[in-house]
Amino acid sequence: MEAFLLFLTIIDKEASGYKKYENNQTYTIIAQEQKSEEDEEKSQQDEEERNKEEGNEDIETIIREMEEQNQEELEPSLPYGFAEEEEERIEMLSLKGYFRTRIFLYSGLPQPENRSVRYIRPDFFQSRFRLEPTVNMSPSIRVSSQVDILDDIIWGAGLSGFSVSGEKICDKYNNGQNFEICDGQQRSIAVKRLWGEIDSVLSIPVKVKLGRQPVDFGLGAHLNDGNGFKNLWDDAHLGTTKDRISLSFPVSDLLDFNIGIDTQISEIISSGNLIDYFLVPRFKTSKISFQVYANAQRSPKTELYFFLPYISWLPSYNSSIEIEGGIFTGNIDYIPNFGNFSRYKVFAWNIAGRAKFETGLIRLILDAGYSSGDENPGDKTIKSIPMHPDYNIGFILYEDVVARYTGNIARELENSSGTKADFFASKGGVFGSYYIMPTIGFFPFESIGAYISNLWAFSNSLFFIDPRSGQQFFGRDAKKGLLGTEIDFGLRVGTENIEFGTEIGYLILGKSLRSSIPQGAKNTFKTQFRFTWMF
Repeated sequence: MEAFLLFLTIIDKEASGYKKYENNQTYTIIAQEQKSEEDEEKSQQDEEERNKEEGNEDIETIIREMEEQNQEELEPSLPYGFAEEEEERIEMLSLKGYFRTRIFLYSGLPQPENRSVRYIRPDFFQSRFRLEPTVNMSPSIRVSSQVDILDDIIWGAGLSGFSVSGEKICDKYNNGQNFEICDGQQRSIAVKRLWGEIDSVLSIPVKVKLGRQPVDFGLGAHLNDGNGFKNLWDDAHLGTTKDRISLSFPVSDLLDFNIGIDTQISEIISSGNLIDYFLVPRFKTSKISFQVYANAQRSPKTELYFFLPYISWLPSYNSSIEIEGGIFTGNIDYIPNFGNFSRYKVFAWNIAGRAKFETGLIRLILDAGYSSGDENPGDKTIKSIPMHPDYNIGFILYEDVVARYTGNIARELENSSGTKADFFASKGGVFGSYYIMPTIGFFPFESIGAYISNLWAFSNSLFFIDPRSGQQFFGRDAKKGLLGTEIDFGLRVGTENIEFGTEIGYLILGKSLRSSIPQGAKNTFKTQFRFTWMF
């Protein structure tokens, strides 16, 4: 019995321990379940908070966008539909220009007088103070101008009050000299150009230019703005200026157009104005640029058309090749008529080319060109039109010698006909000949450079023919061939704003030029010293 009771006690204890173990297990499972429920509830709360924050951000973004849209609607639009521009600080007035003084020394310079010629040694000083202010109305609207003060007046001329006679340092044919025509133009202060520019209209990238403005195209062989000091030899004096309105607009990244009209009241045509219509398409890539300047000049008595094709090619980063042509055709009635016909026909052509190769030390340049000649300028067809006077080829031959002889002929033609005859004056431009001019430059430092050129020019027709008689103007037995060879040397020393330079040239007359001018012709020596301050 005692054994049985002992057995039951043991069983009871084991059962109690098992129950206690079971209860502990139950408590553990319940605790784990409660913890899982708490973790899930916390996760749900976190997710709800995140969704709430994202929703708030979306709402804030929507509110901000609505506020910006409302602000844009409240802002007034620009007048006349001009394209809006980002606000930026602009300089209301900008000014650039230069002051240039030069000294000329000559020996054997021809001075034609009617049918004879004498040789002079003029030594003189000249200065020009050029101002080019620009008024910026906005980043895309501006008004520009060009004003010359004491424009190439010879030192000592007209000191007592700048009289008109003192300001006129040359006659309307420049005595053959290639600077601005002095036919009554004021020289002390001259407003040469004034024009406005608008970069875009009605949000369209169309550039508008209107007013009296410079015109430049290609190499500048026919249209040359005469700005700056881009000529290798001597300065630009005349510059192409047109009273013009033009529109420029792109068609694609590779093609753009420039169209417009030029107008002038002709001093030599009383029956109406001369109107020039022009179109300039341009195709351009990173290596090649091709464009054509097509022009139609019309008046009641004149229809003159000319086409100027131009191509530029960059074979490498330090070399370039440029070619510009000129074809002129039509009918004109504003030059003296020396034949039995109502007006002249025109067919003339020119071509000019330039190749460059540059390194940090050496610069190689080759210039070549051709201008058609006219052995009988008195017939009904004009076959020769000079290149632009500011497209300087060489230092002496075209600039001084040929210009003086053709100026003398034009002056006599005007005196005999009573009609302006400046059409027969070259004024320094290449005409009736072809040329080649290699140049080598040496630039050991950025601020110091020297260069030397050798010009060879040949006539392709008889020179200095009198259109009234068809005979040689000076009564000589003129020949075709070598006009002359010229050796020119230049040295430039300066900084970005100040430059000192000298140019020296010597012209040796060829058989064609010697046979076309009075006997006793002399070779010509010319020196120029120049100081320039640019700002």
